[in-house]
Amino acid sequence: MLGKCKKRDKTPLNWTDESDQAFQNCINDLKEATHLAHPDSNAAIILMTDASDRAIGGCIQQREGDSWKPLGFFSRKLSTAEQKYSAYDRELLAIFASIKYFRYLLEGTKFTILTDHKPITYAFSQKIEKLSPRQINHLNFIAQFTVDIKHISGKDNVVADALSRIESISSSLALWLTKILLVVNKTTRSLIFYLSSLLA
Repeated sequence: MLGKCKKRDKTPLNWTDESDQAFQNCINDLKEATHLAHPDSNAAIILMTDASDRAIGGCIQQREGDSWKPLGFFSRKLSTAEQKYSAYDRELLAIFASIKYFRYLLEGTKFTILTDHKPITYAFSQKIEKLSPRQINHLNFIAQFTVDIKHISGKDNVVADALSRIESISSSLALWLTKILLVVNKTTRSLIFYLSSLLA
């Protein structure tokens, strides 16, 4: 029902008991889908990022025992100019913006960036003459926090990928968030073994 609504549509919304129940179900799913962990200064931290043609996203997680628990999520739509960036530049922007967003958690903390865009893993070994001023700016900022960037396959980067796939922020946001949070629970369990071997 909400998916059919247009941004400037003045047609009254026909809100029924069924609509109300669906909305309550979304709220309950959001509450139960995942719980954010409290930061632990001794825990291993990973920042998973991704970019699509229209948005960027990131998920910060910490290791608790044998599992990874989310500390927070970030996503935003790309501006018209940013949508014209190359795939490399959009992925670099996703890392830059995610670190900026989670700066309060990352300052003074050792962490690893995980990206499904393999060329980014070589970002700090490139010749500076081949970089654009924007790339230099982003890499200088990222280097203040970490230079530890590792590749992760796209199928293992589900959460950040979902966060970067926002087509539009609309009245169906609750449904979109529910889907992401449900993916987080499944992904966290499936990534435990993979990330353990990667960060060992």
